Amino acid sequence: MRASVPLSFQMLLGAILLLLFVPTLADAEWVSHVSRTLYTLVMLASLYLVSSKRRDLVIGIILFLPVTATKWMLAPILAVQTQLLVYCVFQVIFLAYLMRKVFDFLLAARKVDAEIIYASLVLYMIFGLCLSLVYYGVLIVSPGSLGESLVLNFDDQASLTVLMHDLIYFSYVTQTTLGYGDISPTTGFAKSVASTQAVVGQLYVAVIIARLVGIQIATSLNDQSR
Repeated sequence: MRASVPLSFQMLLGAILLLLFVPTLADAEWVSHVSRTLYTLVMLASLYLVSSKRRDLVIGIILFLPVTATKWMLAPILAVQTQLLVYCVFQVIFLAYLMRKVFDFLLAARKVDAEIIYASLVLYMIFGLCLSLVYYGVLIVSPGSLGESLVLNFDDQASLTVLMHDLIYFSYVTQTTLGYGDISPTTGFAKSVASTQAVVGQLYVAVIIARLVGIQIATSLNDQSR
C-alpha cells in the first residue's frame, strides 16, 4: 500500500461505518443525496488506499466510471429499474476488485500491526456491502425474493435509499449469522446467496484469526532466535 498517502485503513473503516450508520439516523428527502455522496467518496478513498501501483489505480478508475455514471448521470437515459440493476452489477465488480486488493495486502503481510487488523475489518465490511448490492439486484430481477416487507418503488428515490439500508442490515445480519428472521429469502437463488454469505462470513473470521495468530507467532519466534 501507499506509505506516503495521508489515509489509513483505520480512517477507511471509520468512513465505512459513517456511511452505514449516519444516513439511517435521519428521515428526510436529502438523505439519499447525502448517502450517494458519502458512498462515492468512500469508494474513491478505498480505491486510492489499496492502489499500490499506478496500474491498480487506473484499473480501479476504469471499473468505477460506470458505477458513477449509473449512480449519478444516466437517469434521463435509462429506466430506473435498468439503471439500478446495471449499477448493482458494476458496483459488485468494483467492490470485488477492492476486496481482492485488500486480500492481497493481508496475504503479503509479514508482521501484525494496527493497519493489518484494520485492513481485515475493512475487508469484512466491504464483503457485507457487496452482498447487500447482490441482494438489491436479486430484488430487481425477482421482486419478493426477500419477503413481502421489502418492496421496490421506482418512483420514490427516498424509499429506494431506505431499501438499500434495509438490505445492508440484512446482509450483515446474515454474514454474522444472527438470523433475526424479520427479513427472509423466499426463492432458491436468494437462499443460496444468503447461505453462502453466512458460511463465508464465519470461515473468514476463522481464517483471518488463524492467519494473524500465525504471523504473530512466527514474528515472536524470529525475534527470540536473534
